[in-house]
Amino acid sequence: MTGANLRPDTTAVDPFVQKMVLAENIKGADSLKRMKNVPAEMKNQLKLMHLLSYEPNIKTSDLKKITCPTLVIGGDHDVITTRHTLEIFEGIKNAYLWILPNSGHSTPIFYKDMFNQIVGDFFAKPFRTIEKTGRFN
Repeated sequence: MTGANLRPDTTAVDPFVQKMVLAENIKGADSLKRMKNVPAEMKNQLKLMHLLSYEPNIKTSDLKKITCPTLVIGGDHDVITTRHTLEIFEGIKNAYLWILPNSGHSTPIFYKDMFNQIVGDFFAKPFRTIEKTGRFN
């Protein structure tokens, strides 16, 4: 997962971004009411803004239900706070964490080659746990 959030608040979403997106939701809803033929691109953008403003609402405790290996990805300047990405990682037992430096929310686009390589390796190789003295390797 990349750029994921559990809840639509400022503990998960950058406060500036959340305020901006909420304002866009209100403005977009007003625009929709006045338009007869809403362009598909505008509808899609408003759906994304709605998601970031009001969804999801997942309990941190629900992460413990995830048992499959998971790769949690985020940018160090993502719309989703690094602290929140770490919270998701820590809540999933069999998870790897990958935070890309100098990266925003569009990590799969701006780092596509590296992203595809790492994600490909994640699916190709068995999950492993590194514990005790193995952490020095």
